[in-house]
Amino acid sequence: MRVAFHADGICTRILHCAPGWEDLFPGEVGVESDTANIGDLWDGAAFTSPPAPPAPEDLPRTAEELLARAAACRTLAEGAGVEMGGSLFASDLECQTRVAATLDYLARAGKAGARWKSWGGYVDLTVAQIEALGLLVGAHVEACFAAEEAVGAAIVAGSVTTFAQVDAAFAAEMGE
Repeated sequence: MRVAFHADGICTRILHCAPGWEDLFPGEVGVESDTANIGDLWDGAAFTSPPAPPAPEDLPRTAEELLARAAACRTLAEGAGVEMGGSLFASDLECQTRVAATLDYLARAGKAGARWKSWGGYVDLTVAQIEALGLLVGAHVEACFAAEEAVGAAIVAGSVTTFAQVDAAFAAEMGE
């Protein structure tokens, strides 16, 4: 027979025993069980599996950790790209700098446009299109910072306390 030994309401070991096992383990408490597992909880009548531990993203965190997570969400969203004219373009900090530098260069060089890399390949963009891309990227970045600020306010208010809540709140602020 299979015997589940328990202490303080927790199954500590399982042994296959012959009848009379009680005499071999004086002072120990065991119950015949075909289903108990080590770590199961004993309520005096039956063994049950313990509740699953929360996922790391569901654990309560400090405000500092949560604010750092919100900043990381913003950074990821900021670099997720923007769509213009059927093409997807980078929107990270490097792209933001590149747009400004290219517009300055084109104005100084008297050029009408430049070859630009989208995520789908290279395209020719006019100065007006690069300006439009810069405005689009700027608006996207502004929305990302606004979302981080709103999530940060929820963290400070105590209504967001886990990484999963930060992620969900940030996605909601971004309209995702």
